[in-house]
Amino acid sequence: MNIYTLVTLGPVQAFILQSRKTVDFNNRSSIISDILYSLIINLKERNLCKELILPNLSNINSEDFNRKIPNYFVMEINNYQRKTKCEIKENIQQAYEEVLEN
Repeated sequence: MNIYTLVTLGPVQAFILQSRKTVDFNNRSSIISDILYSLIINLKERNLCKELILPNLSNINSEDFNRKIPNYFVMEINNYQRKTKCEIKENIQQAYEEVLEN
């Protein structure tokens, strides 16, 4: 059985609306993209993410990356039968905390 989960970061709108200049807007968007990308990598290293469903990052080059990733991603859970929903949630939260610390 395939199990999928949606991971989102928010509230994005309030965070970005605090921007006073276009540069601030771009920087805040980049921060969100960087956090989510690092979280995806961390979850893959933990062997929790079997496949990233959305967004499709395969055709994005490194220069355009920060402008192309949304504030969410959908992934297929690896080895779901061995993990409870609570364990999956805890793993995602731990990965998020590690990303923020670094």
